[in-house]
Amino acid sequence: MKTAKFQYKCRQCGAIEENPCTPSETGAFMTLNAALLGCTPSSFKISGNPVTMTSIHPCGDGNVGVSDLIGYKVMEE
Repeated sequence: MKTAKFQYKCRQCGAIEENPCTPSETGAFMTLNAALLGCTPSSFKISGNPVTMTSIHPCGDGNVGVSDLIGYKVMEE
C-alpha cells in the first residue's frame, strides 16, 4: 500500500518535519485544497491529519517558528 507523508519546513530553524501518513490517492487532493483553500474541507472525511499551508513549529531551542508545507512524499508500506 502506498501512503503520502506531508513535509513542512520551519522558517525559523530550517527543520523539515513530516506529518503522519495518509493514503497516497488523497495526497494530491489534500495538497490542492491546502494551497487553494488553506485546509482540507471538513465535509471531506479522510484518514490522517488535516493538511494546511502553515503550522507552528517548536524549534527546540526555546524559539518557535512557522513551518510551510513543501509537499509530500509517496512511501511504500
